[in-house]
Parts: sequence; C-alpha cells; structure tokens
Amino acid sequence: ELIKAKDYWPYRNTDEYVTNKVEVQISLEAERLSDVIIVQNSLNNEPIRGKADKIGYYLSKISLGKKTGSKEDGWYTFLLVSADSAGNKSSTRNLKILRDTIAPEFKSVSDPYYCGENICVKVEGEPGTYLFSGSIFITKLGSGIREIELTHEWEYETYYQYEFYLEDEARNRSKRILRWFKTPEAGKGDVEGTSDENPWGYKKGSDLPPVTFDVKINSDKSFFISNLKIPSPRLTRTVNEGSNEISVYGYAVPKSHKLIANITKEFNTFNEATTICNAGFLLNDSDKKCMAEAMGIENLNQWIWEMQTDCVFSPICFNSRKSYLRNTERYEKFLPTEHVMVSLFKEASDLPNISNLWNDNPEGRFRYRIKLNDDIKIGDYVKAKTVIFGDFESNGTLINYRGLNQNDSMKNEGLKSHFSNSLKIPKSPFAFSNAVSPVSDSSCEGYLVSSLFGYRKDPFTGEDKFHGGVDIAKAGGCKIVAVQDGEASIGWYAGNTVYISHNSRFETRYGHAEYYLGEYPREVDRAERIMYMGASGKATGVHIHFEVWDKGTVVDPQKYFKL
Repeated sequence: ELIKAKDYWPYRNTDEYVTNKVEVQISLEAERLSDVIIVQNSLNNEPIRGKADKIGYYLSKISLGKKTGSKEDGWYTFLLVSADSAGNKSSTRNLKILRDTIAPEFKSVSDPYYCGENICVKVEGEPGTYLFSGSIFITKLGSGIREIELTHEWEYETYYQYEFYLEDEARNRSKRILRWFKTPEAGKGDVEGTSDENPWGYKKGSDLPPVTFDVKINSDKSFFISNLKIPSPRLTRTVNEGSNEISVYGYAVPKSHKLIANITKEFNTFNEATTICNAGFLLNDSDKKCMAEAMGIENLNQWIWEMQTDCVFSPICFNSRKSYLRNTERYEKFLPTEHVMVSLFKEASDLPNISNLWNDNPEGRFRYRIKLNDDIKIGDYVKAKTVIFGDFESNGTLINYRGLNQNDSMKNEGLKSHFSNSLKIPKSPFAFSNAVSPVSDSSCEGYLVSSLFGYRKDPFTGEDKFHGGVDIAKAGGCKIVAVQDGEASIGWYAGNTVYISHNSRFETRYGHAEYYLGEYPREVDRAERIMYMGASGKATGVHIHFEVWDKGTVVDPQKYFKL
C-alpha cells in the first residue's frame, strides 16, 4: 500500500495527487521481505524495479517531466505492482499525479475600506485558489470579484497591514501584494462637521421633519394610532471623558416640535350609513343638511356620488362598509413641553435601555453621561430612540399618544421612533494630560524631527516599511527625559532602549541611547533625565527613536506630543 507521500498531496480521491515538483518521492510497504516493487510509468515502458528493505519498505523517486512550465504540466499516471520470489503478482494499483508548476496570479486587489463596521477588500484571482494574508487563510476564491471581510473588531488609531498571496492546489504561491489601512482616532469623525468644541456639528433636532401619524376614531370614541412617523435621533459623537465616564452627543426632535395628526372617524351608527346608501340623491335638502352636520361632511352630495356604486349595486355593502372611514381632519400642534424623551440602548443586546433623558433643549440637542460597567464597555456600540408622550382633543374625543391604541396609552410607554445610527464607545484619551516632550530638556534645544510615524522608505533597504515611532535628531546628542511618571527599565530594542510603563495600559519607549542616566530598574518622575541621545543599534546617525504603546499596540506619538 501507498503509506507515505512526500512533496505531493491528496487531490480528489485516495489515488490522485497534485504537486509543484518535477520529481517526487514515494514510499511503499511490501507484504513480505522478498517482494519486489514495480513502478510502471504510463508515459514510457521502462518500469522502475526495486526490492523492499529488511522491514518491508520501498523508497524511490519518480520523475514528472524534466522542466517546470506549462508544457510539461498535466496528469502523470503510474501502475504499482508487487511480486514475490515465486513470481506471484499483486493486483495493480493506479497512482495519478497532477503536476502544476505555474504560480497563480491576482487580477486585482483593492485598497482596504470600511464595509459597515468591518474592514473589507475586493479581490479577484484565479478561481479555485486559496487567499492568505500573512500566514492566515482567508477564503477560497471563485470566479469574478469578491468582497472579503478582513477585520471585524478593529481598533482605533491602528495601522493594519495585510500581505496577500494566493496558493493553488499544488501549493504554488503567487507574488505577495501589500496593502495597509489606518483607522481613525478615537471619537473622531463620528459625524461629519463635529469637533471637540462642537460635538453636535452644524445640525439640530429642530431641523427634523414633523411627527406624523394617523388616528382612527371609532363610533364609541375609542381610537387607534397607525402610520407613525417620528424622525429618528442622530448620534453625532462619543467621547471617553476618563474615570469610566462616557459622553454621548446627538440631536432629536425637541420638546416644541410640530405634530401632524390625520384623523378619521367611523359612521356613528349602522342605520345612519344605511339611510344614506338607500336614499342616495333622493335625500331632501333638510335631510342632507342634518346629515352633513351630524356626520361632519362638508360636501354630502359629492360623498354620496362617490358611494353610489357600493350602495346601489351591492346589497350587502354595509356589512363590509360598516366601519367606513368618511371624515378626515388634519390636526397640527406643538408637542407638550415635557413629553419628548430620548432612550439610549446597547446594540446587539437583550438588555433594556441604558438610560433615558428628557430632551428639553429647544434645538433638540442632547448629551448623555453614562458610566462604564459590566454591561456597557469600551468597544460596545450604542444607539438611541425618540419617545413622545402627550394628548389632545378632537371633536370631543381625547387622543392620548402614549401608545398605539387606547389600551396601550394607559401604559405610558409613548410612541417610539426607529433606532438611530450606532456609534462605538471609544478608548480613553491618552492618560498624560500634562505630559512633556522627551526632548524638552534645555540640552535638546534646536532638535529636528527626522522621521514620522507610518510607512516610509527604509533608509537601509529603500523598501516601503512601517516605522512605529518618531525619530528626533540633535547634533551631538542631548539628555532625554521621561514624558510622565512611571516604572522604568532598560533593554535592547532600538539599540539601547529605556521602557517606561505609565499604567496598565500605556508605555513609552526611548531608543538608540548612547548611555543611560541613573540605575535601572527604577521609578522615574515626569521630566526626569533618563538617557543620553546616541546611535546605538541600527541607526544612520545620532537620534532618539520614540514610541507610544497603548494596550500592546504602537500608536502615533504626535497625537499626544507636539514635537
């Protein structure tokens, strides 16, 4: 039996394999020590013969053409037979190997982009090949362009690098294609036009369309509300204030917003409707006037004309027309002052709403203040609904819009809009509001920022390469200081390097020291001198390589320091 395969892999069934080699090695096991193994190539008549070793194994190399390339690629078939010393032969077994030495190719790879809350890319490549990013298998490609989700729970302020390649069934690999994507800063760009100074942007709730709904008033003065349209609120910005406190900004319909109710009423009685249907235009003027006043119809003749087909030709029309809505009233007013509420929810959660607030701002702008806890955390998404309450009178009927019908209105649940957009609760800002620059010592006066954070041409290879910090140079060097209090240690990273852990989340690194200042490890204070700028390690000259790390991810130092 075929017991081992090297340099080739199962293809479609147990006797079919695929490889990218021109020569493969097979290992077989014989039944007896004296067995001879015969490998017959279907492309020539010269079999390969060999004898099993002392423990019954046979090892041999078989050729699949001579050169790589499409001309010699294809199927190669071999017949495997064993024979003992008496000349008895086993049954024949076929071995088929597909040789494929041509690497697959991409047709197109887009730049990564946001697709919903994910980072995606569009890829087109050879059908049937496998797409990888680095060592991670992503998917098997079909024909045409395919949108592929790369990263779901992405982090703020992070460079994501993707190194794509294709691999076919024979394990040929395509050339690698590099793509990268930078996510926005925490709490930035939630809604266009917002800023730290104006977290609501240029829009406000008073600019939203009016609230509208239909009211059907029954003959017994009960009612039902339908076709509700309440403009959804809009969340504009989420800000992590620190100390586990989050602010959520947005706007919704304000307390003085316009409401439009389209009101319809039933016939007062079944007999009243029957009288009009039977009489039609035969009603005298006094009857018409009386009926018009009783039913509130301004143009009774027109209404009767419109009803004639149903009334005259359908004897049972009023069995179905018993509740025909014949009176429409357009009712406009401002919402009662204290009856607009905005409810905040956690997305994708069965939990009840996180918080409620009354929208008392005349422009409809609001700000939630919530505390992080086990139910609501950094990285969660929040969304909101507008809820309105109130009542008004129409022709002697009190309409309570506290629910969708008279029974619901007693529950005081209000009429609710659809959900707003969703925003992510961001990480807290950098903890060091009073941090100093690492080159703030007077000896560093005249320093120069020589290289920024992000992708750049590697000064040694000339290739595009990610640079995870900021380089700052000063002729002759200078004394580097700690940007904030922390626990300092030293090691070899970017040459001689000082590491300062400021809390459980943030760390700063200072590389290429000529020599250290003081003993390590130790606790250091803000602006304390820690090292002298140098060129240790891999460096083109005297400078400091400065990095900021947040929860194990390197971020751009210039977000926190004006260098």
